[in-house]
Amino acid sequence: MNVALIKFLSLLTLAICHCDAINIKPRSSWGAVAARSPARINGAVDYVIIHHSDNPNGCNTETSCQRLIKNIQSDHKGRRNFSDIGYNFIIGGDGNVYEGRGWGYQGSHAPKYNRNSIGIVFLGNFESNKPSENMLQNAKDLIAEAVSG
Repeated sequence: MNVALIKFLSLLTLAICHCDAINIKPRSSWGAVAARSPARINGAVDYVIIHHSDNPNGCNTETSCQRLIKNIQSDHKGRRNFSDIGYNFIIGGDGNVYEGRGWGYQGSHAPKYNRNSIGIVFLGNFESNKPSENMLQNAKDLIAEAVSG
């Protein structure tokens, strides 16, 4: 399954988090192009929607992850005509979490849920293999940050 819906108010996620605060690399770290007319989300959202980028090899270095994120943004803004990269956050195989649209902005990742969710994408294809433990922990920490923030 390519998309999993996770109810946002999960106390389990809070219990699993082992972080004080997650370090999110800003858009400038991957050379993001400015968004066209970004839509805001006011208040809390009900869902976190998790995707995978379906790139067979994913990435395992900062440089390769940044290049992949930039390519995804180019595809989303060009071919798909989105205002920006579709996801709020990106989890790379290099151990980093990257800002996509960020907090408080509506994504373009799940029709009918975009106004009431944040989208997280794992870089790579995970139909046959699981994301690394580090990637999974980064997602848990990011969700915990969202719930506590």
